[in-house]
Amino acid sequence: MTNRLGAFVVVVGLLGVCAAAARGEVMGKAVLVGPAPAAKKGAPAGNEQIVLGPRNELQNVVVYVKDGAKLGGAVPKAPAALTITGGRYEPHVLAAMVGQGVEVSNKDGILHAPISIGKQNVGEVGVQPGGVRRLPGATTAAETCRVRCALDVKMSAWVVVLDHPFFAVTGADGQFEIPNLPPGKHKLVAWHERLGEREAEVEVGKDGKVIKAAAFSFGEK
Repeated sequence: MTNRLGAFVVVVGLLGVCAAAARGEVMGKAVLVGPAPAAKKGAPAGNEQIVLGPRNELQNVVVYVKDGAKLGGAVPKAPAALTITGGRYEPHVLAAMVGQGVEVSNKDGILHAPISIGKQNVGEVGVQPGGVRRLPGATTAAETCRVRCALDVKMSAWVVVLDHPFFAVTGADGQFEIPNLPPGKHKLVAWHERLGEREAEVEVGKDGKVIKAAAFSFGEK
């Protein structure tokens, strides 16, 4: 373990859209401030807990509207996708909506048995090399759960299941986008598997433009 401090900051802004739509698109970026925390015991290979870009852009941060279920929104038609390659899951962090489902494709040359592990989202499926299977029970209820492999204990991923579609996961450049937010104040939550979560408020005007922006900062004790 290390006592060095690590933190990330998410700067959030809103881009206006056409007046007819009267909705805003939340855009932002996650950046690690300070040295990266050391990997914890049992962390996935390559310390996928902390994935940084060249300028400390932080990947795998899930950003979502806290009370997004009140805004409505349909379940995406396509399932969220996990790919097994080289004995690891891609992406390492996945966000999905309740009822959307998670589809797992296996690009390795051996059998894998993905299993979702949560209080409510529990299920297991075997995927042959080159095969694609739906992981049962992976999006039964809103919660954050792990995906392991019953045949390879080193494999690990996270699935953040939400009860609305207003979410995004930061990519390799640390950026995210949440489109179609209606006018009003919205509380955002940014979640990271190692650094926890923080909240901030944004506000979309009637014309879809930003009234109040937000910033998140995370630190490790």
